[in-house]
Amino acid sequence: TFGHHHTYADRGVAHALSVEAERRGVALPRLADWLADHPPAHEARVRLSAWSCPHGVGRWLDDCGCHTGGEPGWNQRWRGPLRVALDLVRDHAVAVFEQRAPAVLHDPWAARDAYVDLLLGAVTVEQFAERHVVGGAVDVGRPPDGSPLVEALTLLESQRHALLMYTSCGWFFNDLAGIETTQILRYAARAMDLYRELGEDPPEEAFLDVLATAVSNDPDAGDGRTLWHEAVLPR
Repeated sequence: TFGHHHTYADRGVAHALSVEAERRGVALPRLADWLADHPPAHEARVRLSAWSCPHGVGRWLDDCGCHTGGEPGWNQRWRGPLRVALDLVRDHAVAVFEQRAPAVLHDPWAARDAYVDLLLGAVTVEQFAERHVVGGAVDVGRPPDGSPLVEALTLLESQRHALLMYTSCGWFFNDLAGIETTQILRYAARAMDLYRELGEDPPEEAFLDVLATAVSNDPDAGDGRTLWHEAVLPR
């Protein structure tokens, strides 16, 4: 009943949550609030699984056989090297963030999680800086390059793109050269751009060496390195 496949379904859900729930006396606690009132009484172990793949989370790791679309005989062997290549960018992002963020953010990982509030407009830059940035909101108006605020926001934006490059649809379909996978590679490119702005040296060559072993099912598209130079960097 809900999802991006259903036009205006989001409006129905919004109305149900914000209007009908209160009218009908239906409580809608946050999960954290519910757990506070109902502490767990036992421990359970969760196995890796996904609704669209009976191979755990193979659809996001390797050529498990699950895909949507494509031609007969196509494979998804490109998923393995794509995952390894993106993990290189992620590991670099984590290392730089943990090294540099403590100088400009009071609690770097808490700030990373709270950054979504700034992106959604729930807080202003001034409010976010006051809560999370070393030095507070003093220089929010026209912060000079190299200020704690500029460095903090650049680090956080690079973390955002490091998360975006794992967007589910990039793995879900059938080919490396699909628009979805091309898009997650663009997120990786943007993450590396931001680290260069900080004077860091992202592992682009190592990334491309691995990505080159990911091969499209379309002979005209070639491998990951070709895709990077023809469909990612020009954007």
